[in-house]
Amino acid sequence: MDVHYVPNLRVRLLALVIVLLFIAPATAQAEGPDDTSSGWVGAGIALANLVYIPFKLGAAAFGTTVSGLAFLATFDREVASPIFWSTVGGDWVVTPNHIEGSEPFRISGAYRTVQQAMEPPPAELEPFEEAPLTEFEG
Repeated sequence: MDVHYVPNLRVRLLALVIVLLFIAPATAQAEGPDDTSSGWVGAGIALANLVYIPFKLGAAAFGTTVSGLAFLATFDREVASPIFWSTVGGDWVVTPNHIEGSEPFRISGAYRTVQQAMEPPPAELEPFEEAPLTEFEG
């Protein structure tokens, strides 16, 4: 009896993702400066994305579900909108700019009203300014 093993689609996709994770840092190294640490940074970014993207996808799916339930319970988009945008918004991938610190990494999105969500984004975003830290007096 001749039985051939054919891996299912999940195994093939996993193999493709692993191959791409090893190819991406190598191509980034080939295009970038002649610094050996940039290959390790690329590998670290690939590994971080391998962990972060499924986490972000799960959080977005959960937030979308909760947002939908909130809308069904209240029939008010102003209630559901902040839930939706806080989980779906933010960065979906880790980039070299996040690692270098030249761009902030945002896990969650900013609260936006329905009207703000419908408006086109401004031509130039204002820089984010942090409030000065004060000591807690209790």
